[in-house]
Amino acid sequence: MLLGISHFCFICRRIQPLWSKIASQYSNLGVTFGVANIQDDQALREELNVLHSPSVVAVIDGKVNYFMGMDYTESSIVDFLVQSLLESSPSRSAPMPGLLSTTLGAPLFTIISNEKVLDNFLMDWLEDSRPRALFFKSTEQPPLRFCLAAFRAADFHASGYVNSHLPSAKSLLKRFNLSQNEENILIFHESPQEPVISQAAVHLSRKVLDDVLMQNSRLSVPRILSSVRFLDLCPADGHPPSSAFASAAETDGGSHTSHRHLCFVLLLNHRIGLKVGSKQRAWLDLFRSALVPAIPHALTSALGLTGRLPDDFRPILSPAYMFSDRQAAWLKNVTASSTCPACLDQIQATAGYILALWRLSSRTLAFRLLPRQMGLHPAEVLPANLTVDAPSIEVYTGRLKTSLTNLVMDMVKVDAFLRGRDAKEVKEDVSGWSIAYLPRMEVLLRDELAASLGVRIKRKLWSMGLAALSYFDRFWSDPIDFLLTSGFTFVVLGVIAVYRVGRDVWSECVPSTQAPNPRKSSAPQAPLLSPTRPLTSGADCGSVLLTPSTYERLVPGAPPGQVSVILCTDASPLGQRLANQFFQISRRMGSGANVRIVPASLFVDHYPEWLGWALEAATRIPFTPSFSPRGVDAAGGGTPPATLTFNPANCRGTVFAVNGFRRYFHMYHPLLPGSQSRPFVEESDEVDADVCCAPRGPSKEARRFANFNKLLGLSHSDNESDYETESETEEECLAPVTPLLEQELLAGLVAWFDRLFEGSLRRHHVSEWPRSLTLSTK
Repeated sequence: MLLGISHFCFICRRIQPLWSKIASQYSNLGVTFGVANIQDDQALREELNVLHSPSVVAVIDGKVNYFMGMDYTESSIVDFLVQSLLESSPSRSAPMPGLLSTTLGAPLFTIISNEKVLDNFLMDWLEDSRPRALFFKSTEQPPLRFCLAAFRAADFHASGYVNSHLPSAKSLLKRFNLSQNEENILIFHESPQEPVISQAAVHLSRKVLDDVLMQNSRLSVPRILSSVRFLDLCPADGHPPSSAFASAAETDGGSHTSHRHLCFVLLLNHRIGLKVGSKQRAWLDLFRSALVPAIPHALTSALGLTGRLPDDFRPILSPAYMFSDRQAAWLKNVTASSTCPACLDQIQATAGYILALWRLSSRTLAFRLLPRQMGLHPAEVLPANLTVDAPSIEVYTGRLKTSLTNLVMDMVKVDAFLRGRDAKEVKEDVSGWSIAYLPRMEVLLRDELAASLGVRIKRKLWSMGLAALSYFDRFWSDPIDFLLTSGFTFVVLGVIAVYRVGRDVWSECVPSTQAPNPRKSSAPQAPLLSPTRPLTSGADCGSVLLTPSTYERLVPGAPPGQVSVILCTDASPLGQRLANQFFQISRRMGSGANVRIVPASLFVDHYPEWLGWALEAATRIPFTPSFSPRGVDAAGGGTPPATLTFNPANCRGTVFAVNGFRRYFHMYHPLLPGSQSRPFVEESDEVDADVCCAPRGPSKEARRFANFNKLLGLSHSDNESDYETESETEEECLAPVTPLLEQELLAGLVAWFDRLFEGSLRRHHVSEWPRSLTLSTK
């Protein structure tokens, strides 16, 4: 629960004492309360989509719920939290009774109104294999204590609620001999007639509710229907189950370090089903009746093995059942990775067989399919009418005890054999147990309760249809209100649409007033490299100078979608000719771009510091102009050894494409990769320049300095003798073959623009731009 406040919010100041009172009263129930200043914390405001203050928000299972009321009282806030919990549907183990009625998350509470609804609710354990928790209280909706307890146990219990104040609840109270004036909680397992535990009090505390739910969170014989349930029922040796609820459900207390969990799994077939009167239902009832309560979870004393087992070997029985046809992929994976690949070839014909599973570690699994000759198939014990009577239970219990005793003694032999051995090296069965090494043995277990994509789409369409029907139903109930609200909604949407269209049209018109040759989408565009493409005159292309006054809107404060293309030049005649040629190319190339291209020029003789900063950001090498005062350190010892100096006049013709909003830039120079057209450049721009020949210098850093020195026409500082160990072959490879002429400076700019628009140029990201453009004190 979060209270959003802001500065100068006088209502927030009145609500905060109430919020503190609610927090102190309900925090012990498991609710976390907090206060946040949404005016200062923009990230939190955008994450929660909170637009006003005060705001009360409940974040439940990752879903944000908003308090829409205007009455900030304790009862209204608690009711809002209760309603949010009731609508949360937190369980990931929801039954799928039908296509249209499939729920992707079972409701937190099923409202029980009569005995028929109760019977259906109690019998749904066959669908999701969860115990049923039934709450009673004489209120219209469950209190917050009940909601939070059911929410914490949603993956292990299905909860129902009975309003004991209603007349229809009298028969339910009489059925279970409950008082109307008390709060009651009942837990049901497989039997819908008798609860396994019942607690009643005038006020049931959180501790009582949690203890009852945790201690009874497992059915007598649950179903392995997902990987989570498998890890809970069959934990590795010496480890507790993965959930606190499953761990608390074990009757054998103490430490888990000596536990050896034996999963005794009855294999059934989903196609046959578990309907009342079916043979598989009779098999499951016999299996459960023979184990509970005759054979408890702790097998040492129940099987008469006291003194016959090692001190650190305490077998724990975990009975379960599994639909072998639904988990066929997992069973095949287990056998294929084991010492007995053909043990479960006929998986479809194993209904009624018992499979013993034992996880020696998180990656090692031992299994054993008990053959029918051992007399453990329920069909050999049950009479022809499939009646589970006392004689059948007694016979089957005796056979189970004998088989469990043999299994436990064989487990001791397997444990002794594998000590000091790698399970991956075992090639044969050990004492009848097959050993499988599976790095992630639970990964192929199918989640039988997960709804398919088709079911999700069907349910979504159904809910949208219901919402549309309820919307039009308002017209028939109150047509005046419907017309007024609908008309007002359409007017608001129309105003918003007109505003957005007008804003887009205005944003498109502003660049067209600056550029005399706007893009025409209807006319076919000539190729970018075509010689017949017309060029605008230099006089028509107005130039923008990058100065301290224009720096903010061109670089750090540039709006989204704007790219500032900056030419490094000077006021000399050569610089003027370069500027005219640059603006002609920029206007021509920018007219067909889907982003706004703003050409500008930077006088490098006036602002060399910014150019040095850009070179340093691109190369991670400190650069300084040859006449800059940064060339002398505080001690008067000259530039540092790792600093390169450059002559700004040699950098004329360098072009930067700056995306100020997204904080990166591209760089053009005739000698840098990406400045030639595609036939001459086959390598990616990500390849550094030092791969043109095999470098033989002693240091990668020295080679990198030399590369940029030659490529940009730079010169080392006075300490360049540190790097004179490079070979003359490398110097000749990096040096240009012929001098660079004036007309060649911008010869590759058109090809560079092509690569800029297609996004194949290398980006140089920066953490932040320089705050201002500093004039050189040369």
